[in-house]
Amino acid sequence: MTERTVKGYRNSYLSYLLMYVFYFLSMSISSSLISVYLMSKGYSGTEVSLVVSGSYFSSMILQPFFGILYDRYNIKKLNLLLFILAMISAFVFIFCRQLITVVIVYSILTILISATDTVIERIATAAPYPYGKIRIWGTVGYALGVQLAGILFDYIAPEAIYVTFILTLMLCTAGMLGTEPEFREEKSEKKETVSIRTLFTNTKYLYYLLLTAIITGCISAGHTYIPAMLTNIGMDASRASTVLSLATVCEAPFVLFSAYFMDRFSNKQLLFFIFGVVLIQNAIYSFRMPLGAVIAITLVAKQIPDMVLIMTNLKVVNTIVDQRQQMTALALIKTVRSLSSIIFNNIAGNIIDLSGYTSMFRVMMFILILGCIILFFYKIPKGDTEDLFH
Repeated sequence: MTERTVKGYRNSYLSYLLMYVFYFLSMSISSSLISVYLMSKGYSGTEVSLVVSGSYFSSMILQPFFGILYDRYNIKKLNLLLFILAMISAFVFIFCRQLITVVIVYSILTILISATDTVIERIATAAPYPYGKIRIWGTVGYALGVQLAGILFDYIAPEAIYVTFILTLMLCTAGMLGTEPEFREEKSEKKETVSIRTLFTNTKYLYYLLLTAIITGCISAGHTYIPAMLTNIGMDASRASTVLSLATVCEAPFVLFSAYFMDRFSNKQLLFFIFGVVLIQNAIYSFRMPLGAVIAITLVAKQIPDMVLIMTNLKVVNTIVDQRQQMTALALIKTVRSLSSIIFNNIAGNIIDLSGYTSMFRVMMFILILGCIILFFYKIPKGDTEDLFH
């Protein structure tokens, strides 16, 4: 590769395309069929649950720690280190046979990928290209990863999934090394120590954590139980799968055209949009609407609010948190989202066991109404002058 070629590649659109396609492809390919992969090795459902739960909790606990590291050290060098460790972990995971080693190594792999997730989202706002034209490749990569995992498992070998993960993460690394995102400098003259403790003195941020916990919990409960609800009301599994796949595709326009609405609308308006769509979704599920209405709201509301929430997290943190603490703040939001998902999924499961799906969605609807009331009294800067997504 000549020096001219290297200069042309540096911070090019191709470098960001490679990073986003293969990062999200690697993420999906490593996790989408983990239960099938482990069961093919002879593990029971309980043991699979232990592996997945262990990785989930480990990632949740350590996420703020990685956020602090990203705020203090060079993002590209830290990403490179974590990617290398993730590739090593995937290679070791292929040869794990004892349950305890499977739990430990898969937890390490999940922690390393999850740690980089927040900064990958953040980099899309600091690229020399519009956010949507960068982040759309993440949606494409994730969808490709799910399909590729199934093909590798069925037609080659289960282990081929993690060999491919190593190769795709190498391609992601090649893309990442070419990127040179420019993060905005903090305009405020106020200087604060970069630590997680100072975030807990930011009342607007704490208020946002509460709102995030409410909306994330309701969205997560939907992600978990909507497939079962669709089959429960008479759809066969293949039709339900088609509806859910189309729902994933529906988020793509919101990512691609994010520059046209994310900077234009205020933080509060975006949050009301998210709460409103999920509230309508749960209301339709709660009152036994016709099947056509159920399918339509599933297409609109299953993935779009979650994607808009991810982008809103970036915007809100950019609005109310010191520049030097933003990675820590985003990591803590992800921790709260994980914890909320665990709590709400357990609540939803118990309600379904006691009185069925309509009762569960009805409870979620009332929780969302409470969240809208809390949001109404939330005083937060508009954040509509930053041009973060252009």
